[in-house]
Amino acid sequence: MLIAKESNHQDTAFLETYNTLALQVDAIIKENNTNIDTTSELLAMESLRAQKRFFLQTLILIPFTLLIAGIIAYMLGRPIQRMDTAIKDLGKGDYSQAISIDGPGNLRILGRRLDWLRQELFHLKKQKQLFLQHISHELKTPLTAIREATELLADGVGGSLTQQQTEITQILRDNSIRLQKMIENLLNFTKMESGIQTLNIKAIEIAQIIHKVTEAHALSIRNKKLIFNKQLALEHIWGDQEKLTIILDNLISNAVKFSPSGGTIDIISKQDKQWQIIEVKDTGPGLNKDDSDKLFDSFYQGKTLHQGLVNSSGLGLTIAKSLTEMHKGSIGLIPSEQGAHFVLRLPKMEKA
Repeated sequence: MLIAKESNHQDTAFLETYNTLALQVDAIIKENNTNIDTTSELLAMESLRAQKRFFLQTLILIPFTLLIAGIIAYMLGRPIQRMDTAIKDLGKGDYSQAISIDGPGNLRILGRRLDWLRQELFHLKKQKQLFLQHISHELKTPLTAIREATELLADGVGGSLTQQQTEITQILRDNSIRLQKMIENLLNFTKMESGIQTLNIKAIEIAQIIHKVTEAHALSIRNKKLIFNKQLALEHIWGDQEKLTIILDNLISNAVKFSPSGGTIDIISKQDKQWQIIEVKDTGPGLNKDDSDKLFDSFYQGKTLHQGLVNSSGLGLTIAKSLTEMHKGSIGLIPSEQGAHFVLRLPKMEKA
C-alpha cells in the first residue's frame, strides 16, 4: 500500500510538472508569435517607408537624370551639329567661315581636320579662278585676231572667194563665235564664283535685248531657216541690262543650236501678278529626265549628242541661273510636248 501511494504521488507530481511546462511552452509560443507579428509589422512599415523613400528619390532623380542627359546631349550634339553645318557649307563651296568645333577631344581634332580641309579647298578655288581668268584672257586675244581675219576674208578684202572657200570661211566664223561664247562663259563663271558682280537695275526694252541676241546668232538662224515667233506683252522689264542679255543669250543660243532646220522658236514675255515672265521654247529633241535634273550644274555636258550641252563649256545655263538668282528670280524647264521650254521669272524691281 505504501508503494502504491508513492507511485500515485509521483504521477501526480509529473502531471503537475508537465502541465506547468505545457503552460510555459504555450506562453513562450504566444510570446514568440507576438514578437514575430510585431517584427513583421515593423518590417512591413519599414518596407513601406523604404518604398516611399525610393519613390521620392525616383521622382527627384528622374528629372535630374533627364537634365544631366540633356546637358550631355547638348554638349555632344552642338559640336556635331556645327560639324554637319560646316560639311554642308563645304559641299556648297562656301569656304569663307573658319571651322571651330568645341567638345570632347576627338571632336576637336576632327574640327581642326575639317578646317584644314576648308583652307585647302579655298586655296584650290582661288587657284582655279585665277587659272580660268588667265586662260580666258590669253585665249581672247588670238581669238579676236582670228575673228577679224575671218571677217576680212568673208568681206572679200583678200580677194574674191570661191564657193568652197566661202563655206570654209563660214565654218571658221561659226566656230570662232562658238569659241568666243565659251570664253565669255568662263569669264562670267569666274566673276560669278568670286562674288564681285553687282546689279544695275533699270527699265530695259525687252524687244531691244531680244533683237540684239538674235542678231548675234543671225548666221545660224539664216542657215537653219529658223522661224521666230515673238509675243512680247511687256514693253520693258526691270533688271540689269548686261546680265539679262547674258541670260537670254544662253537660252536663245541653246534654242538655236538644238532646233532642226526649219524649226520654230517661240519667245514670250508676259506678267503674272508680281512676276515678269519670259519664256523661250524650241522645237528640238528636248531633254530626258536625267539631263533635266542636272541641266544647271556646272560643266554638265549631257548624256546624248542632241540632248546635252555638247560643243560648249557646259556653263551657259549655270551662269543664267546664277544671274537670275541675283535678280531674286528663278529659271527652270517645264514639260513640253516637243523641244525644250524654259521659263524665266523675275520679280518687279525698283531702280536701285
